[in-house]
Amino acid sequence: MTLERNPPPAINESAHENGPQDLEKKTELPKGCLPICFGGEAMILHWQGALYWPSRHCLLVSDVHLGKEFVFQRASLGVPAGSSTNDIQRLTSVVEDFDAQHIIVLGDIVHALPHSAEPWLGQLEQWLNEWRQKSHRTFTVITGNHDKP
Repeated sequence: MTLERNPPPAINESAHENGPQDLEKKTELPKGCLPICFGGEAMILHWQGALYWPSRHCLLVSDVHLGKEFVFQRASLGVPAGSSTNDIQRLTSVVEDFDAQHIIVLGDIVHALPHSAEPWLGQLEQWLNEWRQKSHRTFTVITGNHDKP
């Protein structure tokens, strides 16, 4: 996704004028979320560690580290299975809280280069396909230090 230099009109112009308090009044926020104003833009902090940018319909997340349990298991470290599946479910929940049209992962979507047989890869692919089919949506990953082969 390319962000233009001139932002499009906000979904709630008064959120820019009066700060995050007005956003909270005019928008029903998911439980545990905090409206903030950053650089003159109304944004919402999600308790799951994400940032939603309403005027862009954009959700920003970072350091997801999918596949981490498999990397540790390959190194013979005792880590419970399922954390990647749980992470995908949490991401789904956050996206649904805001009906985000764009997701930007700010680095480290994976913990290390995955093996092709790891089940979370299929789960992520299925989730992305289902999410994109709902409308024209974008998923952008900015490469982090764990995302490099």
